[in-house]
Amino acid sequence: MEFTIFDAFKTAGFKEINSKALAVYAVYLRFPAEDLSSLESEILTDGPSDHGIDAIFIDSEKGYAIIIQAYYSEKYSSKTHADLNKAEKLNTAINFALHEPIEKLPERFKTPVTNLRNAIKDQKISRLEAWFVHNLLEKDENKEELERLTQSGNAIVKNKFSESEMAFSAFEVGANKLQEWYDQITQKILVKEQVTFEINGGYFARGKEWDAVITSVRAIWLYDMFKVHQDKLFSANVRSYLGSKRREKNINDGIKNTAEKEPDNFWVYNNGITILVNSFDKITQEELIVTGLSIVNGAQTTGAIGSLNKPPSEEALIPVRFVRCNKQETIEKIIRYNNSQNPIKAFDFRSNDAVQTRLAKEFDKYSSITYKGRRGGFEDNVSRPRNQLKSDTIAQVLAAYNLDPVLAYQEKAKIWEDDHEYIKLFNENTTAENIVFCVSLLRAIEKEKSEIYDIPENELTEKLMGHREFFRSRGATLLAVAAISKSLEEILGKKITQRNKLSFKNGEIEEAIENWKPIVKICMSFYNSLKLPLEHGVKNREEVKNSIETFSSCVLAVKEPNNELFKIFSEKIKE
Repeated sequence: MEFTIFDAFKTAGFKEINSKALAVYAVYLRFPAEDLSSLESEILTDGPSDHGIDAIFIDSEKGYAIIIQAYYSEKYSSKTHADLNKAEKLNTAINFALHEPIEKLPERFKTPVTNLRNAIKDQKISRLEAWFVHNLLEKDENKEELERLTQSGNAIVKNKFSESEMAFSAFEVGANKLQEWYDQITQKILVKEQVTFEINGGYFARGKEWDAVITSVRAIWLYDMFKVHQDKLFSANVRSYLGSKRREKNINDGIKNTAEKEPDNFWVYNNGITILVNSFDKITQEELIVTGLSIVNGAQTTGAIGSLNKPPSEEALIPVRFVRCNKQETIEKIIRYNNSQNPIKAFDFRSNDAVQTRLAKEFDKYSSITYKGRRGGFEDNVSRPRNQLKSDTIAQVLAAYNLDPVLAYQEKAKIWEDDHEYIKLFNENTTAENIVFCVSLLRAIEKEKSEIYDIPENELTEKLMGHREFFRSRGATLLAVAAISKSLEEILGKKITQRNKLSFKNGEIEEAIENWKPIVKICMSFYNSLKLPLEHGVKNREEVKNSIETFSSCVLAVKEPNNELFKIFSEKIKE
């Protein structure tokens, strides 16, 4: 097998190619809507991995959390396997993250571990995974060890978080798995084999750019395919299986109940699935043979059936549309419009509205950055990750810049789902220039964070230790964006009537980041005034408002000695 994944990894723009960078890149491949720069800043644990934890990823919106122990070999070869003792370190990481008393943790782990445990206790996490990430081949012995870790991890979860419905699993993410995730992003159909179906009649339909077979298949076929191919079945879909919880309104749990208790009614209860195929090889009323397939609507039905404790009844039938299409633009629309179970929400479709289309065109004039929507364009996700501005990140930054870090950090889905919130941030006055102005502020703050993390422990002053502790808190960078934005009138020495009109005279993002760096360094001296909202998870808008007001007052107090620097910054801005 050719591992093209590592060529992409080495050109992704990491400062160093090492185990921690690989940990970040693995999460990026698994969740390609994430912004790589912000992801790196958010999830890495600074310092040596002496407790087996290189990164902790938490996304309450997705219901996912991941503990990562990573290993990168400079002597990589396509025949080398990862050592078992490297996988065993993950056991330490799991116990450390879930079981060790907080007061016994080193300072640098207290905040991320507390954040993880609080998210689990608040039942915001439906799936916790522990990953052993490396750039070598997977090893059978490692699989056995990780199965034992899954059992022990679930025992810890049951003991420590008895109210949680969270599932826990430990995985090896080696060269094969990383390549598979990479292929899922860059290719539409990954299951390329020829597949034979027993069908129950059906009919043929044809358009100018597509043809289709509409029929029924047995649910047990879906069960068997999911067991073999897992997420590969959804390579052309906008998302994979979301999982199920035992809650009355959860659609996926309802699908499982129907398959188990009313199999003969499954066909009439279920909306069916749509499968994109490469070719039809044989079509009769009893048999259909296709080559290549990807489920573009029905990931939830497939995952629910595939995760049953035993195969479904032979009586359970599923309505299916098999579609063949060779025109890329039409394929993208098929993928977009064919979703009904757990409906795709507004944020999945905003990318084609007038404002997003205009912004994408405005970014064409920049040589160093590109603008991509939340969904679609996956081929570019791994080939140009560093200079690609993602609308998810932009939405959060704009919300923070417009003085609502609670919306940015806690309610980011609301930006896309709520028309009022969306229009406040994305409207006819929103420009690419102002977006670069805002995002470069975030990047400058992330660089400040990275520089502080790079200082050796024995060189840290008390002030810098406090500064580092501040940045360990989740939501700190977005809160800092809001605080510095609030201080812009003090920095520029004039009233700002239209915040979304501000931009740099030279709009390239690297220069914009350099413009912000001295301002960020001065302003972040007052991080103490922002600590209270972070302690409470950036949830209380009154706390946030008061803290950024205090922060702004501190910036005003140092305006005089920094007048020349502020003036230089001001001269680089146009309104």
